[in-house]
Amino acid sequence: MYTCQWFVVSKRDVQITRSDTLRPMAIFDLGPIRFVVEHRAVGADGGPTLRVCDQSGGRELLRFDCFAKNPHWHVDPSGNEVIQKIETVGSPIDWTLSELRGGLSALLARAEFTAELPGGYDSVLDAVEDALRNPPTN
Repeated sequence: MYTCQWFVVSKRDVQITRSDTLRPMAIFDLGPIRFVVEHRAVGADGGPTLRVCDQSGGRELLRFDCFAKNPHWHVDPSGNEVIQKIETVGSPIDWTLSELRGGLSALLARAEFTAELPGGYDSVLDAVEDALRNPPTN
């Protein structure tokens, strides 16, 4: 089980705490959850990663590794992580955003997270998309 770690600096926090993170992290809050976008290098693979975390305890609920070679996603109900391949002929980022926009509450329920989300979170997902597609410069 991964615990999301961050420093609260502003609405869009920046930090570097992991050795495989290539760029500063971008953080976006949505009610009881937090989206953390990183750009990572993992062995010979890498790319953007989106973590969806419980703000109250920091537990990672979902993780989408939109890697170039082996894109996959994780769901972590009660600390029992399940990893599934992202099956798409298009961009793993497109697939991830489609899944979130079409069923974020259902995905969170799979992770056994049932807190209610605020309505109208398209603008938060738009900001997440921008961070996934555009790595920040150092």
